Amino acid sequence: MPSPDQVKTALLTEHFRYTPLTLLDDIINTVNELVFQAVNEIEDSLLNTDSETLGFTKTEGVSDADCDATARTEVEAGIVQLESLLNATIDKNFDKLEIYTLRNLLTVSNVKEDEGLENWVMLDHYRQLDHPEHTSVDDSALEALNTLRKRVQETEKLHRALKAEVARNEALLARVRPLGIEAQTSSRQSTGGIDQSFTSTASATAQDQASFSFLSSTPAASEMEIVAKRESQPLTQNTKFTLSQLTALRKLLDELRPHLSALPKPGTGSEGQRTRDAYIETQTRKAISRNGIQPGKNDGDAAALAAGRDVSADEVKALEMVAAALGGNSQPDRMEE
Repeated sequence: MPSPDQVKTALLTEHFRYTPLTLLDDIINTVNELVFQAVNEIEDSLLNTDSETLGFTKTEGVSDADCDATARTEVEAGIVQLESLLNATIDKNFDKLEIYTLRNLLTVSNVKEDEGLENWVMLDHYRQLDHPEHTSVDDSALEALNTLRKRVQETEKLHRALKAEVARNEALLARVRPLGIEAQTSSRQSTGGIDQSFTSTASATAQDQASFSFLSSTPAASEMEIVAKRESQPLTQNTKFTLSQLTALRKLLDELRPHLSALPKPGTGSEGQRTRDAYIETQTRKAISRNGIQPGKNDGDAAALAAGRDVSADEVKALEMVAAALGGNSQPDRMEE
């Protein structure tokens, strides 16, 4: 709760349009500026006056310049003392003026019987001010306001999360850009179906080459004879790599043969043998299914495995369109499913 002095100061500030202390500060600053100008005028007048007129007598053996310098030093020292004396006198007397003005002039009342009078003073611009009665707010409006406030809070949370995500992405991109990864921004598109599929395949291949180009541009890649795809020789590289690994594989097999002979051999109907057979069967069926061949449930389905995987209708249509594009018959025979 504000103190009575604070209430009085606020009331006077609203009435005068400035604080009472501001008025006193302006008066003191004006007086100090006038004193400063007066002291400067006095100093200029004394320095421009002849030293003999000021009472400095010239003695034998002392030049006129030395006599003028002595007079100037004495005048400057006297001016400093005069200014200090005036400032001390002004501060002392105007402090008294400030205290007296704030207590007795720029105040509402300083009499003990008038305590609390500032609470009953009404300024002119408050006289015809109507105070509207407080209208009640229905629950629906409060609920709508709370809903909007929650939406704003959630939006701010989402905004902060998005800004954090942007910062993380920028940091990741800054780490990836030195590797030379650049995506292909455009590719040729045509209206024909076959041409469009070829174009998309070529674009995807070019994008893969650009995405992993840094793997073939390092010194280590040169030492391992890993070059770009357009200059690569897969058969030669695979053969060299396989031959380089044969020695290590022979050594590893020689180390494993003694341990293999020492392992106990599972029986034909043992649990371990059945688990191993079931695992091999499961993995084999998965590998065959990945190649598009649906293995049967019986062991007599060897013919289905030998026939290869089923060819879908879409693949047949694609082959026909390729044949037509390469200059085949205008009406190719369709293959039966």
